[in-house]
Amino acid sequence: MSGENDVSSLSRYLLDHDNLSNSQRAIAEYLCEHPWEGLTQTAAEIGAAVGVSASTVVRFAQGIGFKGLADLQQLLGSHVRHLLRSRESLERVRFVSEHLGLGRAESSYDVFQNVMQNEITHIEKTRHSISPERYEKVIDRLTSAKSLYVLGLRGSLSLAVHFTVGMRYVRPDVFRLDNSGDDLPDKLASLTSDDVLVAFSYSPYTSTTVKTVRACKSLGVHVIAITDSESSPVAKLTEECLVTHNPVWFSSATGGSTALVNSLIYAAAAKAKDSVGSHIDKARDLVAALESFELNSMDNLLSILADEKKR
Repeated sequence: MSGENDVSSLSRYLLDHDNLSNSQRAIAEYLCEHPWEGLTQTAAEIGAAVGVSASTVVRFAQGIGFKGLADLQQLLGSHVRHLLRSRESLERVRFVSEHLGLGRAESSYDVFQNVMQNEITHIEKTRHSISPERYEKVIDRLTSAKSLYVLGLRGSLSLAVHFTVGMRYVRPDVFRLDNSGDDLPDKLASLTSDDVLVAFSYSPYTSTTVKTVRACKSLGVHVIAITDSESSPVAKLTEECLVTHNPVWFSSATGGSTALVNSLIYAAAAKAKDSVGSHIDKARDLVAALESFELNSMDNLLSILADEKKR
């Protein structure tokens, strides 16, 4: 399924039923128009959006052949995945064609110039789209939290790693979360309302990231979302959201998003400069000690080799 076929297929599943009441038809139309919301919302949230009860939403799902809302959401998930793949494929082709000039007889240097100019434009757009008040609030959260937890999966992984490594120069208690080993719930169980989760979520969005943000919000954990659109699923879950307006590309680490991450690290470091200076001094001493050990080991090795040659 793709494009209009995607929409019509979903409509057939949800709307092509003769016995739908007005309330049930309103639910079906809402899910067809807002499949991502329907995928991530509870029955009560869907009902509130339509103006019906949660039990009406569940009965609707059962009335059109599903065991419950969870099974209906599996259909919505399949629909959203197909829609994102087809849309992103088209956008990537358009991005390459319009911005990189690969469809025209341009030199590699022309491509370099195009990419640099578009990254500059992207950085400027991000710079002007974030208000001082929101940015300062985010920095306050980053520096005052008991511990920082960072989540970024799939396309958002590189940004999460870059942010985690940089922030560890500012404060030692920064931990990157992932879903390897299926122990993410155990890791989340240790978070408290004094902690902060920084969630990177770039298209294609992962349901694990969205569900983790929801779980942290339910635990009272403050969530800072860094994403590519005001309409992304995590942007709707927290007011502390920074949007970089990424063009659809092969990686989330474009100019605007990387510059934003760097600015957060530097701004947090400036606010906690005393502890940062102490940490950097300690790191420098450790690097010197490790390099000295490696050099000593190499000297020993060369000495052994020289002795062998003499024999």
